[in-house]
This record gives sequence, C-alpha cells and structure tokens, in this order.
Amino acid sequence: MRMSKFGANFIPDKVFANIQDITPEWLLSKGLRGLAVDLDNTLAGYGQKRPTPDVILWIGRMCEAGLRVVIITNNAEDRVRQFCAGLPVAYVHRARKPFLPGFKRAVELLGLPPDQVGEVGDQIYTDVLGAKRSGLFSILVTPLHLKGHFFFSLRRLLEQPFIRKALQRDACR
Repeated sequence: MRMSKFGANFIPDKVFANIQDITPEWLLSKGLRGLAVDLDNTLAGYGQKRPTPDVILWIGRMCEAGLRVVIITNNAEDRVRQFCAGLPVAYVHRARKPFLPGFKRAVELLGLPPDQVGEVGDQIYTDVLGAKRSGLFSILVTPLHLKGHFFFSLRRLLEQPFIRKALQRDACR
C-alpha cells in the first residue's frame, strides 16, 4: 500500500514495547541528544502522582549519558509539576498536542535542533503526528493501560494499520 506524505505523518519512526526498552546507546546511535516524553500512559498511569522507581532510573540513565529530557503533556501544570518534582527534567504543560507550539517549546527547553530530538509517546494522533510535523524523531511505545472507554478503544483500533506499517518497515531493515 502506497502512503501519502500526509499518511506518513502517522507512521512512527520507531516502535518499542515500553520506555525501558529505549536505551541511551540506541538514542545516541541515531544522533538524538534530547527527548520530549509524554506523561500519561507513557511514563505513568492516568492520575499517577509520582514516578515509579523504574521511571526514575530510566530518566537517570538518560541524563547520565548526556541526554536532555523534557516532559510534554496536555495536562494542567499542577499535575505535571507534582510528577516532575525532584526529577532532573523540565516540562511543557497544556501542550495541546498534536499542535506545534508545545513541541516547539519542548525543543526550546532542550536547547537542541529538532533533528536531534526524539519524542516518545503512546498515541499516533497526538504524539507521533505532532512529532513528525515538528521535525522530531517519533518513538511510539505501547500504552501502559490499554483499557478505556469506547472512544479510547476505537482510537487504538484505528492506530493499528500505522503501527503495522512501522513494524513491517523495521523488519525489512
């Protein structure tokens, strides 16, 4: 199936099972020096107030390797500030993903050119689309929680062809 340029904006550059599978070595090998990371269903469950020890270690490994990290989320500032307290990260709240200003702000906070920034998220229609349109390397992870209301389930179903296309592409490399 041939994909239009518009359709290509929905295909992630890389798919991982979870954030723990994303290593500093892999990111650096791709020329990435910074990450903009989604919060809900990527780093934490919805409403989870504090990062888990695994998330704290993962962010620590990124920083120790010289990678810069910023959290980018559509959440209100109170939620994000509480989650990020004590973490060596900046954040962009009310990013209005997939619109571009939140992604541009994240890149500014990282102090890097867009082609050196990866965006990690769990949704095609917000994270991947916004990252691709902003010139960032898009990394899709499996959502932490797959169950949700009808709209959430429908959206996940509609994302599957794009995920399959990315996985097929990676299998051929």
